[in-house]
Amino acid sequence: MAGCVLSTIRRDQRGVSNIIVVVLGLVIIVIITSNVILWSYEMNQLDWEKMREDVAIVDVTRVTEVWSYNPSGYTRGGSTTLVNGTVSDLASDNGVYMVFRSYWTGTSQSTSQITNGNFTSDASGWNFVLVLGNDIVGGWANTGQSGGSVYINVTTRNEVASGFWNQSFSTSQANPNSVTLAFQWKCGVFDTVDSCVIKVQIVHPNATIFDLWNQTVTSTTEWSGIFNINVDPAIFDQTGIYSIRLFDDTDLGNSDTAETKIYYDDVALTMDYITYEESTEVEFTSSSNTGDWSQLNWTVNSAWTAGSVNVTLQLYNYTLDDYPASGNGYMAYTSDSAPNTNETKSQTITVNPTHFRNATGYWKMKVKGVKATDTQFDFKADWVEFKVVNISGTLFTFENEGSLTCHLVSLWVINSTVHEHYGMSVFVNSGDTLSYSRMDITLPSGQYMVKVVTERGNIAVYSGS
Repeated sequence: MAGCVLSTIRRDQRGVSNIIVVVLGLVIIVIITSNVILWSYEMNQLDWEKMREDVAIVDVTRVTEVWSYNPSGYTRGGSTTLVNGTVSDLASDNGVYMVFRSYWTGTSQSTSQITNGNFTSDASGWNFVLVLGNDIVGGWANTGQSGGSVYINVTTRNEVASGFWNQSFSTSQANPNSVTLAFQWKCGVFDTVDSCVIKVQIVHPNATIFDLWNQTVTSTTEWSGIFNINVDPAIFDQTGIYSIRLFDDTDLGNSDTAETKIYYDDVALTMDYITYEESTEVEFTSSSNTGDWSQLNWTVNSAWTAGSVNVTLQLYNYTLDDYPASGNGYMAYTSDSAPNTNETKSQTITVNPTHFRNATGYWKMKVKGVKATDTQFDFKADWVEFKVVNISGTLFTFENEGSLTCHLVSLWVINSTVHEHYGMSVFVNSGDTLSYSRMDITLPSGQYMVKVVTERGNIAVYSGS
């Protein structure tokens, strides 16, 4: 009996244990299942929220401080004259001008082409050329230099004779503005002389002969004094070798004492070359601040009363202690071919912009116009500006078009050489547009990209330049 009871108790104990095992297993299954279900729910919730998030970068702007300055004074260069207006007219582009007039800056050069024209000691540089006659028989036996002059002496009866003293010279510049011939002469005519013509000629490089002066002599003549003759400049229309001829053409009569004597002295051929040019030059001055500058913009709006003026604009560089001839601080152009055309010229300087002011902020700018002309023209200055820009950060604008609040946690600024990461914690409510400024972020020059990442892992991208 006792054995039966024990056997029964043991069976009951095993049943309870089985029940406990089953119950514990069910509990574990329930726990695992509930955790899986909860984890699945949470994952589905995160995905759902991520999909509902919609943030964009709608604008990225450099935060700048700008100061604009206009001239407060001016200095005229050379003989430039002020026609009308004051520096107050330069403050805006409004068609009200400060007007300056040009002055002559051309050159005048006078060149003497003849050497030893006074025959002070001999006839060097000259040679005698027989054209007609016989100098061996005696018709031209007497030619040479005497008493500071050259002469030609013809003495044979019934002689037809001609010849000249010659000097060649080279011209390196064509088309003179004016040419003057100066010389002295005298001619002695004795006994029966049918005719005597004396003349001065120029021989062109192409062999064309031009008579500059001639005189028919029929009686004894003393020194004529200085002859000054205006020669046609068109004769000297090219460079090259020209010649001057001091000429005599004589026909003697039938007499044993027939004779002519021709003398030349103080010969000069002078060419005047004039380069026509008008210029105007003005230096504008003023002062600015002495703070940090990120860039400098300088602008000149002007017109010229003549077309095609060669214009130079310069901004004084205090580091160089001079006006630059190229690069930053220098602009050059030819004005419009139509007179009185307004033109705006501007330059932005981003490298060492503070080199264009002194320690107290003083600056100066020079405008020069030059034209090859003999007519004055005016420089009409309308607007002159010296504008300083300081970039002190970046302003970002975010827009949330989703139904959930976005939490922005990271920002990148990227270009070909820069990959900068910045931490952030910015909340943008649903439907809101938010401006966010960072003074520690400076955008690179040229093309760049900005990216922001939300806490849920979404990314917004903006491209700019």
